[in-house]
Amino acid sequence: MIYTWTRRTRTAAMALAAAIAFAAPGSTALAAPTALEEPESTPGIDLQSTTEIDPQSTTGIDSQPATEIDPQATMEIDPLPTTEPARETDSTDDADGTEGAYTIMGLDLESGRDWNTHAFFIETREKTGVDFIFRQYSDEAAYQAAKDTAFASGDLPDAFFKAALTPEEELRYRQSGQLIDLAPLMETYAPTLSAILDAREDWRAAITHPDGSIAALPSLNGYERQCYIWINREWLDALGLSMPNDFGEFAAALEAFRDRDPNGNGRKDELPLSIVGPWEAKFFLHAFGLVPNDYNIYVDESGAVRYAPFEPEYRSFAEAMRGLKRDGLLDPDAFRQGQTQRATTLSEIKTNMMGAFVTIAPYTLISTELSEAYSILPPLAPEDGGDARYRRLFSGVVQGTFAITSRCEEPGRLLEWVDYLYTEEGGRLAMAGVEDVDYNWSGSSWSWITDDFTPIETVLRDRVIRTDNLTPGLSPADFERRTSLALEARVRREGDAIQPSLVTPFPFTWPVGDAERSEIAALQYRLGAAVDEGIARFIDGETELNDENWAAFVVGLRELGADRLTELFQSAYDGQFRRQ
Repeated sequence: MIYTWTRRTRTAAMALAAAIAFAAPGSTALAAPTALEEPESTPGIDLQSTTEIDPQSTTGIDSQPATEIDPQATMEIDPLPTTEPARETDSTDDADGTEGAYTIMGLDLESGRDWNTHAFFIETREKTGVDFIFRQYSDEAAYQAAKDTAFASGDLPDAFFKAALTPEEELRYRQSGQLIDLAPLMETYAPTLSAILDAREDWRAAITHPDGSIAALPSLNGYERQCYIWINREWLDALGLSMPNDFGEFAAALEAFRDRDPNGNGRKDELPLSIVGPWEAKFFLHAFGLVPNDYNIYVDESGAVRYAPFEPEYRSFAEAMRGLKRDGLLDPDAFRQGQTQRATTLSEIKTNMMGAFVTIAPYTLISTELSEAYSILPPLAPEDGGDARYRRLFSGVVQGTFAITSRCEEPGRLLEWVDYLYTEEGGRLAMAGVEDVDYNWSGSSWSWITDDFTPIETVLRDRVIRTDNLTPGLSPADFERRTSLALEARVRREGDAIQPSLVTPFPFTWPVGDAERSEIAALQYRLGAAVDEGIARFIDGETELNDENWAAFVVGLRELGADRLTELFQSAYDGQFRRQ
């Protein structure tokens, strides 16, 4: 069964990060992440969380590879309707004050949000004089169908806001002339964004097409949350242990968690390491010098693309994880439960019982009160003396969030409007609303303004527009860090300290041809599942990890086309980077 990456994944993660700021100490964590579909299971092993889609490794080739989304980057949300009409004001109704307004179209996944009455658009209209007619969608499938129809029929809006444009769409509609080239206009009409891109050439490169044009503007974030391994700092302190530096020391700490009653309740009820599925297990590959993407691909220092399961370190990783499982240090249900099942169990826990886990922040799994005990485990150093590195799961750039079409008669004015969102003031408005109305700012920290009549859910829906990664603009990273909540501030400080250790396995590249893209999708559909099922069975002990079985595993991957997948990625990499 294929699991498709949807933009709802990171949207939900960002909503989770925002919502935690309002959870009272001791409250139960939000609904735990879950897959969008139930996977097909193999006997004895539930391949939940098998292979996440790496937003940084799509290569523009296939943003929907086989198997599953990252369970840590998503959360359960209410199902959306399968179809929904756009909310659009009649552009001929001058009584509504829409004369001279621009039409914008886009996707907003926040349940119940209505752009027609939203405070963000009211505030920006007062500041800029720009008014809009809206074609708003909250269902991804309905929006995609409407977007396709708009381009096919020529019934285009003036602009796409929260555009959710894929790299393929950007190239296709820029080449057709339906999306205008913004590059020549930006210095004059978007000076704030232009200055940002002058200082961050990597961000500029991420939105610039091979021919030098720019079809769509990005969502930028100087601080993107990442996935980390979190370890129980209070247990380390109670047992007199230092923070582990390599996998051996980490395993020794887990043994101490198992045997020395760190929670002090007199019972042997500690769970040293909790993970769900192969995706979270593979997060430990970094400790063996491998940091691949979800296609199991990475680029080495020479520019050679490599398939991680073929490297000897991959077997070392599997053997080490098998050792944890054999010795009772790994959750016995690691490959037999999904995020939903684990969430049900964790929601009932009142005592600290877990030693380590993989997630964006501890409060995604457990209560805020219990979360106080955990700190980020710095990346574990490989035994060969290589650099200690974590995988960068999310970059600071999300492409395709705002584009202007050939219908627009005054593109400069719309560029001026969106440029405001790249300023500090505009970023705060999008992310937190209006000062002294939606949040208080002391000069050194900020907090939301809520009460029984205006709960945080209402603020996020009706006052704040940037609750996802679809919104154009620059997230005010320093402002975000200055939250008045001690736990969230510490989580961000610890994440900042790890930033220099993050690496991107495979850089973004613009799309290759349709034939290559289809071939990659077909190969990943087979290979992603084969890798994950094989690793799950080795770690769980269902398949003995010996020379014969490992060789058969590698041969099987070659027969499924792993060498061809590597070749296709190498071609994409060479085409973009070695010609520069």
